Amino acid sequence: MLQNISCRGALVFWLFACLSSTSCVTYMSVDLGNVPPGEEVRVRLTDEGAVRASRHLGRIRTQLDAGVAPQPPDSIAVIVWLGKNYPGTQFEEVRETIVLPRHEVSDLHLRRLSVGRTVAAFVGAGAVFAVLVDQIFLQEDPNRPPDDTDENPPPAGLTILRIPIG
Repeated sequence: MLQNISCRGALVFWLFACLSSTSCVTYMSVDLGNVPPGEEVRVRLTDEGAVRASRHLGRIRTQLDAGVAPQPPDSIAVIVWLGKNYPGTQFEEVRETIVLPRHEVSDLHLRRLSVGRTVAAFVGAGAVFAVLVDQIFLQEDPNRPPDDTDENPPPAGLTILRIPIG
């Protein structure tokens, strides 16, 4: 009995741990000169930069997902894709270029696929699927003929919740 409870506790812990990683990507800090052309990065702005960008975007945001390009001598062009929330419309390809002084951009982060988080998400999804499949069972047929001696299979070993079908 105690082993079954600890097994359940471990399963619940691993399910929570696997499902708590909400994203399969990580952000790593990068220098402006190392940003590949056309790559979207997460741009963190200072308060002054957020106020300046809000004039173009309509709201104050200290963090933007945008493309960047250096502008001589001491500015950065931040290219924000405004139309990504409007697919299939005439606004789909609308981009806004905001030129900011370098001191108003605090840092840049490149988005990369995280192998560990991706594996954790797949393991978590597989565990949830396995638990759900384990909980599904067939109810005994009340209309079964009396001379039928076949018995239903015994229920599964891990019984958290039963989902009857049939």
